[in-house]
Amino acid sequence: MDKLIITTFGGFSLSYNGVTFSEFSRRSQKMLLLLEYLIVHKDRDVPRGELIELLWGSQKGADNPENAHVNALKTQFSRLREELNRIVPGKNVISSKVGSYSFCPDMEYYLDFEEFERLYKQSHGLSDISDKAGLLVCCFNAIELYHGDFLHSRAGEHWVVPLNVYFRHAYIKLVIKAIEILEEENRNDEIISLCREALLAEPGNEIIKNKFAQMTDLYNNALKEDKGKVSDFDSVIESLTEDSSDKGAYYCDYEGFKKVYSHELRFAERNDRGVNVFLLSITDKEGRIPEGAALSSAMGSLSRIITANLRIGDVYAKFSPSQFMMLLRKTDDDICEMILERLERCFTDERIKGAEVLVYEFQPIV
Repeated sequence: MDKLIITTFGGFSLSYNGVTFSEFSRRSQKMLLLLEYLIVHKDRDVPRGELIELLWGSQKGADNPENAHVNALKTQFSRLREELNRIVPGKNVISSKVGSYSFCPDMEYYLDFEEFERLYKQSHGLSDISDKAGLLVCCFNAIELYHGDFLHSRAGEHWVVPLNVYFRHAYIKLVIKAIEILEEENRNDEIISLCREALLAEPGNEIIKNKFAQMTDLYNNALKEDKGKVSDFDSVIESLTEDSSDKGAYYCDYEGFKKVYSHELRFAERNDRGVNVFLLSITDKEGRIPEGAALSSAMGSLSRIITANLRIGDVYAKFSPSQFMMLLRKTDDDICEMILERLERCFTDERIKGAEVLVYEFQPIV
């Protein structure tokens, strides 16, 4: 059975059966505010007066049926139900009683902050029984859900601030706990990757910044020590080829991509060899960038597809949260179009229940 999927970290989105709406076409911010507020307070019926104050500020006699805003509130909920019915046809998401409203969908639903909270509490129980492997998996699962501030666009609202502080604190504790376990197992490369991802979500956290700097220094020092050793030629060749079993395109970070690009540009100019640069972007069907778990899942799918469908000599990197860049050698325009059509077809097939669209462009660099 399809679930109603609601994500709140890094932004708000609601999707059902492959149809996703992040901001309800921006037609009414009041509709979106009502929905977000009811979801956050899903465990209670929210009085009508409280919602009137949310939308229009403190009002004398806000809960009086004669208050002009009562009818305006009914109109907002009528529009909201109409909008939700386009996403979840024939299903009820908002329930109303005399003088109150509530989020009460008559279907299964998934809330990312509810799952995050469950995993965070579970991590405490696993700490008590010293299950390090289970605790690490639990931490990673929760960390993967966090894509930034809770209800980012409402971060300054009085009803969001305490929740934002709580979830940020929980996220940082989970990251630090995962780092501690990885340190015990000398998994330094994974610590660096975890810190790098965590700093994208929480760039100002000094504990994570310091740990990232510490582990990066250790890695660089170890690299210098290895380079200072005298090795025979066979050992050198073995060290160069030990990872050569990887198939498909090569993934690197954007700094590495820029260096490859610079090298290829010089080489192409000297040898009159064609090189093309591609930009692949993920949007929804209305041209907006997806948010939260939907974007993360779509980018993961696209990365796997690029690796599997390009040649070993091709290179790609993440350019932004919703974009990859690719560099392909010796490809004319017809081949470029064919490659892009294949990637688009594979992406569409894999994301058949998703609402994401792959947009692409390319140009030769010589």
